[in-house]
Amino acid sequence: LQGLLHISKVGLPIGCQLSLEAASFNVCAVFMGWLGVGALAAHQIACTIGTVCFTVYYGIGAAVAVRISHFRAAGNWTEIRAISIVGYLMTTCIAIILSLVLFIFMNPLIQLFTPDARVADIVCTLMPAFFVYQFGDSLQTIYANALRAIEDVNNMLFYSIIAYGIVSIPQSYFFAFVLGMNAPGVWWALPFGLTTAGVLFCRRFFKVTR
Repeated sequence: LQGLLHISKVGLPIGCQLSLEAASFNVCAVFMGWLGVGALAAHQIACTIGTVCFTVYYGIGAAVAVRISHFRAAGNWTEIRAISIVGYLMTTCIAIILSLVLFIFMNPLIQLFTPDARVADIVCTLMPAFFVYQFGDSLQTIYANALRAIEDVNNMLFYSIIAYGIVSIPQSYFFAFVLGMNAPGVWWALPFGLTTAGVLFCRRFFKVTR
C-alpha cells in the first residue's frame, strides 16, 4: 500500500503535467480548425514532423533521468547537475542539426504529406515558429525528466499551468485572432510556452540540487 501511494504521489503530477503540455498543442488544433480545413491540415503535418523531433529529445531526456537516478542514490549532486547540462547540450546540438535538415528538405518533405499547394504554403508559414520552439522543447524535455528523476514533481505541475495554461494557449488565441496573424500566430505562441516551461524547470532543478 505504501508503494502504491508513493507511485500515485509521483505519477499523478507527472501525468497532469504531460496532459497540460499536450493540451497546448490540442487547443492549437481547435484554433486551426476555426481558421479552416487547410490550416488544420497544415497543423497536423507540422505536428507529425515535430513529434519525430520530440521523440529524439525525449529519448535523451529519459537517459538523463536514468543517470540522475543512479547518482541520486549515491548522493553525488555535482554529477547530477553535470549530467543535466550535458543532456541539454546534446539536445541543443541535435535540435540545430534537425532544424537544418528540415530547412533544406522542407519542400520534398511536405510533398510526402500532401499535393495541395495551399496546404503546403500554410505549412511553410508555420516552420519559422517550428524551428524556434525546438530549443524551448529540448530545454523543457531535459529538465522535466531531470526533475522526475529526483521526484520533484509538484512544482513542475504548477510551472506547467503557468507555461501552457497562462502563456501558451492564451497567446495562441491572441496572436491568431486579435492580432490577425492567423495560422502562424497560433504556432508562434508555442515557443513562448515551451521556453517558459523549460526555464522554470531548469531554475527549479538547479535550486533543488544546489
